[in-house]
Amino acid sequence: MTASDGDASDLFGNAVSISGDYAIVGAFDDDKDANLSYGSAYIFIRNENKWIEETKLLVDDCAYHFGSSVSISDNYAIVGAQGDNVNGSNSGSAYIFVRKGDLWERHAKIFPDDGSQNDGFGGSVSISGNYAIIGCDPSNKAYIYVRNENIWLQDSIITDGDSALSSVSIYGNYAIVGSPNNNTTGSVFIYVLNEKSWLLHKTLTPEDLSTRCFGHSVSISNNYAIIGVKYEKSLDIGTAYIYKKIKNNWEQQIKLNPIDGENNDYFGTSVAISNNYAIVGVPYDDDNTENSGSVYIYQLIDNQWMQEVKLTSNDNAKDDRYGISVSISDDYAIVGADHNDSKGNGSGVAYIYPTTTTQAPIIKGFIKDIRGKPFQGATIEFEDWKTVHTNESGFFKVEVSFRWAGNATIFYNNYIFNPQQIEYTIVTEDITDQSISISVFTISGFIKDITGNPLTGIEIVFNNNGGSTFTNSLGYYSHDVYHNWTGIAKAQGKGYKFEPIIRTYENVSQDYYNQNCHASKPSLSGFCFDINNQPIENVEIHLTTNDDKYLTDKSGFYNIDVDYHWNGKIRAVKTGYSFEPEFFEYYDFINSCGN
Repeated sequence: MTASDGDASDLFGNAVSISGDYAIVGAFDDDKDANLSYGSAYIFIRNENKWIEETKLLVDDCAYHFGSSVSISDNYAIVGAQGDNVNGSNSGSAYIFVRKGDLWERHAKIFPDDGSQNDGFGGSVSISGNYAIIGCDPSNKAYIYVRNENIWLQDSIITDGDSALSSVSIYGNYAIVGSPNNNTTGSVFIYVLNEKSWLLHKTLTPEDLSTRCFGHSVSISNNYAIIGVKYEKSLDIGTAYIYKKIKNNWEQQIKLNPIDGENNDYFGTSVAISNNYAIVGVPYDDDNTENSGSVYIYQLIDNQWMQEVKLTSNDNAKDDRYGISVSISDDYAIVGADHNDSKGNGSGVAYIYPTTTTQAPIIKGFIKDIRGKPFQGATIEFEDWKTVHTNESGFFKVEVSFRWAGNATIFYNNYIFNPQQIEYTIVTEDITDQSISISVFTISGFIKDITGNPLTGIEIVFNNNGGSTFTNSLGYYSHDVYHNWTGIAKAQGKGYKFEPIIRTYENVSQDYYNQNCHASKPSLSGFCFDINNQPIENVEIHLTTNDDKYLTDKSGFYNIDVDYHWNGKIRAVKTGYSFEPEFFEYYDFINSCGN
C-alpha cells in the first residue's frame, strides 16, 4: 500500500497498526499539506480482499511530526505528534479520532498537564477500549488516558527515574512500558488496572546481562507480551522475548533468535503480538540487499511459539527498512518500509499479509523397507526445527515454518536409509509424497541335533532390535535384518545347547547363508548295584522337576539327557530296595556327567 498522494521523503510506513478491517499508517514527514499539518496518517479499510485508502488524517494545530506513532482499535485511532510545540518546542501531543459511519472525525487532542519542552510526548501510542497510553521519548514518563463519555481524561502518570519510556502498549486491564536505557540492560514495566488505579504489576529484566535496549519495542495482548531487544549482544543481531501471564505472575516463555541472524540486523526493532501470532521486524536485514529488511512471524502451536515464516517484500531495495514498523491481528499482519522509493526517494510503503498465507506447510511421508513393510520408530530430525518419529504404519508428519529451509536426517540405531538425508530449500507448500526406504539382508541356516535330525520350533533371537524367528519342520530358519544392523544372533529353546553359542554380525550389508547350528543336551549316566556289586535291572531313575522316569538296563546302566542349564534331583526307586545316596542334586547343569 502507498499513499494516494505519496511523495519523496514522506516516510509513509514509519508507524503502522491494524485491527479488524482497518489499518492505519503514519507518514510523519509528509509536508505537502504544510499549511494544515506537518505529517499525516492514512486509514485503510478492507473491502473483500482489497485494502482501500479510506481517509487521510490531518490536523491544523500541530507543528511537527504528526504521524510519528499510530494505533487503531475498533472505532478509535490515535496518532502521536512527537514534534508538536503545544507545551514548548517538541513537547509533543497525540490526537484521537473516532469512526462515525464512513467518516473518521477528530475526537480529542491530548497532551500532559505537566508537559514541557523536548518531552517527545507521542513518541509511542496505543489504544484499547476506553484507555490509551502515550510514551515520551526522550522524557521519562508515560501517560494513561481514560475515555469518560466523549472526553479523554489524564488518568495516570508512569515515571522511571531518568530513563525514557519510549515504547508502550495497552490491552484490556494491562499496560506495558519499555525503558530500554534503564540500568544499562533496559527494563520493562507491566501495569494492571485495579479498580480505577493503574498499579505496577511486574518489572521484567533480561536474562542475559550483555543485553542492551531491552524494551526498545513492546506489545501486549491477552495473556502474552513480547519485548524487542534491538541491541542484543555485541554483534547487535537483536532478539525478542515472549512472556506469559500465569496466575498472578509473568513468566518468560521463549527467547526468539533469528536462525539466520547477522551483525547489525537489529532483530526486535519492532514487535507486535495478538493472541496466537507474534511478529518481529528486522529493518536492517541484508537478505535481499543492504538494509532491505525482513520480518518474522511466529505462531503459538501446542503451547510452543514456532517460527511460521520469514517475509521480505518482492520489491525490496537497498535501505528500504522493511520491518521498521509492524502490527498483527488474528487475520492480518502489516509491515512498514518507510524508506521505500516507490513514489520517490523515501516516500515509503506498507504491506498487508493475510495470516492464512503464512500457515505452516506440512511435510509428510512413509518409511518402509524394500519388502513394503512399515518401519516404526525411526527419528526424522528437521534441522533447527523439530524431531518426529514414524508410527506403526511407518508414517511421519511435521509442520515447518513457511519458507523453512534445511535438512531432514533419518536415524535409527546405525541403520542406513535411502535417502539418509533430504535437503529442502524454501518450503512454501505442503510436501506429501516423501518416500524413504531401507534395505534388508537375509541371515539363514539350519539347526539340527548331533545326529543330524532337524529341530523344529527353535527360536533364533537377533538382539539390538533385530527381531526373532523360528525353525520350520526341516530345521531351517531365514530372517531379514535392516541395512547396517549390528548385533548377535542366538538360538534358544527346548533345553538344547547350541554350537556356536552366538554369531556376531557387524554393519550388515550382505546376505549370510549357511549360518548353521548343532544342538545337543548334557547327559547324566551311571549304574545301580546291590551290596554285592551286582547290577540291578529296571530301577526307575526319577527326575524331580518333571516326574520323568528312566529304567536301568541289564547292566544296571542308565543314561538320561537333560535340558541345558537344568536344575533338579535324580532319585533311584525299586520295590524292595533302598538306595544310597538317596538322591543327587544339580544346579545349572551344562556339562554331561557320568558315574
